[in-house]
Parts: sequence; C-alpha cells; structure tokens
Amino acid sequence: MKEETLAGAIERFAAEGYTGGFRAVEDGLCDVISGRVYRHEQLRVDRLARFEGESDPDEQVAVYALSSTAGVKLGTYVVAFGPSIDRSDVSAVRGLRDARFAAAAV
Repeated sequence: MKEETLAGAIERFAAEGYTGGFRAVEDGLCDVISGRVYRHEQLRVDRLARFEGESDPDEQVAVYALSSTAGVKLGTYVVAFGPSIDRSDVSAVRGLRDARFAAAAV
C-alpha cells in the first residue's frame, strides 16, 4: 500500500470540507484567505496526519484539520514538529483542543 503524502493529506482534508488554510500569529491562528484570527479556544482539531522523514528530522510535519467550536469545518494547519518547530507554532499547537479525544471522553 502506498503511503500518503503531505499533499495527499491536504487534498483528502479539503475533500472532507477543510478548504481553508491557517498560519500561526501571536494571538492564535490566522485564516490565510480571510485574514480572520481565531483564538485557540475557538478552534478544535478534528483530524490529524503526521509525516516523519525516514532519514531527515526536518521532514517531520503534522497537518491538522480544524473546525470552529461551533462545528464549522474551516481548514488545515501545517506545522513542523520536533526540533524544527517554530516558536509561534509551539503555542498554537499547545492551545488547540483536540476534538478526537474530547469525543471519546464523553
């Protein structure tokens, strides 16, 4: 079976309705198209795909499929993890609520 690629994960999430994109900013995550900034508590992680480079630690990347806390699918947030994570991404990742685990705890 062929392994999924980063581009493939983004395409899969887009097909599921996560069509926007985000980048980390000081106050939360910014929708790259609208410019709207969402505070961490306004977002939740619905899906996650991780990619680990077999020989290069710089190839460690995660793709988060995010929705609003009201359940509206918004978009994806791509972030490096491990030693190459950017400081702005650290606080963003720490602040996100993971709906995958919250649903299991109910």
